[in-house]
Amino acid sequence: MIDALKTREPAILWEEFSAISHIPRCSKCEADILEYIEAAARENEYEIRRDKVGNMVVVLPPTEGCEQLPGIVVQGHVDMVCEQNEGTGHNFDTDPIRLKVDGDWLTADGTTLGADNGIAVASMLALIKGDFPHGSLELLFTVDEETGLTGATDLDPSIIKHRILINLDSEEEGYFYIGCAGGKETFGTLPLEWEKAPANLAKGKISITGLNGGHSGAEIHRELGNSLVCATRILHELKDLPIKLYNMYGGDKHNAIPREAFIEFLIDDAAADRLNRIAARFQDIFRDEFGETEKHVQVKAELQSSTEENYPERVVSAESLEKLSSMLYTIPHGIQSMSRAIPGLVSTSTNFASLKIEDSSVKILTSQRSDIRSQVSDISNRVASSFLLAGGSAEFTREYPGWQPDPDSALLEHAVNAYSKKTGKKPIITSIHAGLECGVIGAKCGGMEMISLGPDIRGAHTPDERVHISSAERVFQFFLELLVSF
Repeated sequence: MIDALKTREPAILWEEFSAISHIPRCSKCEADILEYIEAAARENEYEIRRDKVGNMVVVLPPTEGCEQLPGIVVQGHVDMVCEQNEGTGHNFDTDPIRLKVDGDWLTADGTTLGADNGIAVASMLALIKGDFPHGSLELLFTVDEETGLTGATDLDPSIIKHRILINLDSEEEGYFYIGCAGGKETFGTLPLEWEKAPANLAKGKISITGLNGGHSGAEIHRELGNSLVCATRILHELKDLPIKLYNMYGGDKHNAIPREAFIEFLIDDAAADRLNRIAARFQDIFRDEFGETEKHVQVKAELQSSTEENYPERVVSAESLEKLSSMLYTIPHGIQSMSRAIPGLVSTSTNFASLKIEDSSVKILTSQRSDIRSQVSDISNRVASSFLLAGGSAEFTREYPGWQPDPDSALLEHAVNAYSKKTGKKPIITSIHAGLECGVIGAKCGGMEMISLGPDIRGAHTPDERVHISSAERVFQFFLELLVSF
């Protein structure tokens, strides 16, 4: 353990965090950290349960005088995101994380720190090795959270008996998370009719760039610009010039609001001035509508010289273009409803994520989220209807469950009272419009009351990751008190 942590309390928390920082634990490479946890459990003669994907439960019987307390599941994931700055030369398979202290912050030298979710793992190891009062505990160590919640998704629910769960994977002290969004992807395909490209036209291109982009869950409330929504509006006007469309594309990832989109077409040279006016007008429209949020959005029109080598062989028929334009206009994007349980929280949303023309068809990826399961199905069906009504097809993929907030849960009441007693403050009760392990575990283990909490962590998933040392100590002490507050 580095010298700067040797005087911190509770010492066992930092001893364990330092110890696991020497153990490789990138996602999908968790064997060594699981072996370390198992060895600690066996040394203390605790029961161990494993499932086929590697998730582990360490069972702690109640300490003396705490037999009357309800059984609790404490949960965190053992894997970490492994990223490093260029030139660091770190080997995550063999090299320990090099810890360093900057004021009251613990960080790493050029790499991710692994406080997400190493602080949880260290806290749970402290319970295994330490002498803290508690009721019956099931310490659930999940695998492979960072690459898609796969450990939680494949969890065997039979290894969990208790129905109160405290998740230690939040990153803001004083915030209690009591809900998260579930989701689904809706993939649409629309076959296009093609015809031979007419000769002697100019190649035109409209580019929509300069938008911020952002996470389609955690940042959907910011109502950021979506380049594909912008492109849809422009295409609706371009088709009347007329143009001969041969390509359109934008977006990439299901969980990102697209930042750029492009429309490529053939057009008569005589329409060049009108094309430039359309681009300039839509740039003004978007900047006016988005205001300061997207003040750097750009809409650019280009006419490109054509050669025999780069001239398209075919274009979308006028009838197909009309059908495509109308379909795109019906695809919803953004907030669909706000939470009735938590003021200011998005409940249901959809993201128009990506579009490309491939194999003679237009292919569109969208993603839907909601903390109410029925709403995921409803908005997904509405999106699918856009594809089906246009004569296309729809496919649903990557569905994961949400966690509907229950502001009246007994667990939350205990947690709020314990926090107020400990700090003299009231915690902030909230939810997140993104997927969490709690949503998946709760769906697998019916009747589970859950809460998520954690210390101040900044820059997770980047080499700038850091955890506030005093915050981690305060949250750990509060967590210990919460365990015996029932």
